[in-house]
Amino acid sequence: MDEGLLPNYAFPEAGIVLKAVLYRKDEEPKPSNEAKESKKYDKMVYEYNRASSAAISEFAPNNSFYAGGRKLTIDQVDLTTAQSAKWRLCPNCSHAQREESSRHVAVCPRCGSPEWADAGQARNMLKVQMVYSTMDYTKSLISDESDDRSSVFYCRQLLVDVDEDHDIAMAYQMNNENFPFGYEFVRKATLREINFGESDTVGEKMYVSGVEDVRKGFKICKYCGKIQNEEEKPNHSFYCKTRKNPSLLMGDAYEECLFLYREFNTEILRILVPATTIDVTSEKLDSFVAAFMLGMKEYFGNVDHLGATVSEVPVPESNYRKQYLVIYDSVPGGTGYLKQLMHEKNALIEILEKALDKMENCSCKNDPQKKGCYHCLYAYRLSRQIGNISRSTAISLLRSILSGKNNIEKITKINDIEVNPLFDSELEKRFLEAVRMKVGAANVHDSMMHGKHSYYVKIKDVAWEIEPQVTLGPEHHVKVASKPDFIIWPLNETGHLPVAVFTDGFTYHKDTVANDTLKREAIRRSGHFRVWSLSFKDVQNVYTTQSDYATQVLEPTQMPYGEKMYMNTVKKEKADSFTPSKMTSFDQMIFYLSHPEAEKLFQAHAYAYGLSLLQPKQMNNQSSFNDWLETVGRINDQTHYTKTDYAFSKTVFGTWNPRGNHSDLTIYAGILLDQMKKGRKVSICAVLRDDKDSRSDRYEKEWNALLQFSNVMQFSDEYIAISTTGLTDMTYLSLPVPDDTIPSVLSEGMDEGWNIVLESLFD
Repeated sequence: MDEGLLPNYAFPEAGIVLKAVLYRKDEEPKPSNEAKESKKYDKMVYEYNRASSAAISEFAPNNSFYAGGRKLTIDQVDLTTAQSAKWRLCPNCSHAQREESSRHVAVCPRCGSPEWADAGQARNMLKVQMVYSTMDYTKSLISDESDDRSSVFYCRQLLVDVDEDHDIAMAYQMNNENFPFGYEFVRKATLREINFGESDTVGEKMYVSGVEDVRKGFKICKYCGKIQNEEEKPNHSFYCKTRKNPSLLMGDAYEECLFLYREFNTEILRILVPATTIDVTSEKLDSFVAAFMLGMKEYFGNVDHLGATVSEVPVPESNYRKQYLVIYDSVPGGTGYLKQLMHEKNALIEILEKALDKMENCSCKNDPQKKGCYHCLYAYRLSRQIGNISRSTAISLLRSILSGKNNIEKITKINDIEVNPLFDSELEKRFLEAVRMKVGAANVHDSMMHGKHSYYVKIKDVAWEIEPQVTLGPEHHVKVASKPDFIIWPLNETGHLPVAVFTDGFTYHKDTVANDTLKREAIRRSGHFRVWSLSFKDVQNVYTTQSDYATQVLEPTQMPYGEKMYMNTVKKEKADSFTPSKMTSFDQMIFYLSHPEAEKLFQAHAYAYGLSLLQPKQMNNQSSFNDWLETVGRINDQTHYTKTDYAFSKTVFGTWNPRGNHSDLTIYAGILLDQMKKGRKVSICAVLRDDKDSRSDRYEKEWNALLQFSNVMQFSDEYIAISTTGLTDMTYLSLPVPDDTIPSVLSEGMDEGWNIVLESLFD
């Protein structure tokens, strides 16, 4: 690069100084008149300077630095060159700022996280510039025979803070619908690396930029900066104020949890990594980083002054995070390399193409045991990630990205790029891994079905084939075409129906409830499939327990008449060996796939839930009946989910809001009294209020609850799930009229068992 491109302020980041003070006893004999005087010591002072990027760990408290045949242990932080200050760290994004008493911010200025205001997010930090090691000269020496070096491991995090409203100079995306990709040049970003103290697995955890970890910090004396170790006595320098005034120790003399940091402003290039944070392994991420840096090396030659890190950015109202590869100039202010890269047309495409060409033609491709080598992917300084790097994975990613190289368009910022296709594909992969975890990896095998890759699954004595991305239409008796993420086909005659599985992320599907419920009801109404809807958290729950993410809708004791009706009905149908309310949606699906009488058991519980939703005391309340009938009638006009003509005083009905007041989910149930005496099923409709202007703050929990409720209640012939926007837009008019020939497996007619049930229902 031409030296004229270098800005005037492009100077290396200031380093950190280690001042080593070594002392030893003066061995020269003393005159007799000095014998009673204090011992004399020789003092030697050495100074070492390291770049801040390395010194934030190498010169950290309690670490050992090796130089000139000496082992120097850092035991003091200089408080004259830097003073600690209180900072507030966002738990959700990379933003941090000094605390100011005049500024009261309830949410993070960058991402809007309300957890920003938590007291635990405010911590003392020090931008260290000088540290000390004060040691006995003899103890500092290491022998020639042994060079047994030890290092302390620290909890470190590099935060990339970008003001997206002011500092993004230019941004582009490759307009590829199935593979989102983009990049942008940021003229000024703040890189702030924090050392949170020695790594540990025990202790109070703290979230910073979406990462939860134990952050113990360092304990130092506020007056002299000496490091305090828990297992040792208090340690203070010779000149510390506490020596002359011990009463200071009775007060707040120590920084109990001090964080060390370095920061600088520079120009960066941010690239959208084609994977979100729910990806199963880090192979895709590390392979992409290595491939891009290989391309940079091929393009520029020397890239030693450029660093790379991965930054996670929260996606509002979602459970996953975008990942950016951040290429930054380690020279504060930048050298102009990255700016030049964005100004040269197709430069970034050329970088990717050079990396792809290098990998495809590297000699290591001839060795099936090698995933890369130091001539290609291992060339960049990624020794800790080499085990995760795969040449084949990197080649696949770059090919997918470059497939959109002719569709590059300028945008405002890459944060605007939707990553739903990435998320959906990764969620589908998580689903398959969850199946393996539940049934055992040995029971899942790769297979082929309808000319594409599928999976053979054996669950107990039942064999299934899981086929991804199947389009269902008229040829499958499905009137409204749709494409479930998977169809699980039974391979033996067991009485099971094929299962259409949908895996939904809340961010996208929260606004598509009308269309989702329409398509899934059309599949169910065909009579040829069961439908299982699993949210991201339903799948994630297999890996890590997700707490309180859905409103409880399957606990019968919370239903209007659940305590009296549910167990009596279940026992009467001999279905009490199975308890849906005690199982997750994923486990319910596995139960359906594995149990020979699953259809009968699920139908019995669906009917028991239906009876539990009734409110017989409202039968003779004309006003309540009219309100109920008006809503149910309007729904039925579009959906035709029941052919019952309800009449006042002849109908047992109920309206239930699982969450009580301000609920987004309402469930309506009804049945004619004479039909109930014959053991017929209850008509049930679940309605989610999804209007954007009227959603409550617990809408996501209600949305999850609708999916979970529908998985069980689909086994009732007269059940439907809808949304208020779908009803307003008349979305459900395209549904087929239900087939009256669908048989019921419940007991028909009146018997002594039903007398007990009815006596429970009517006091």
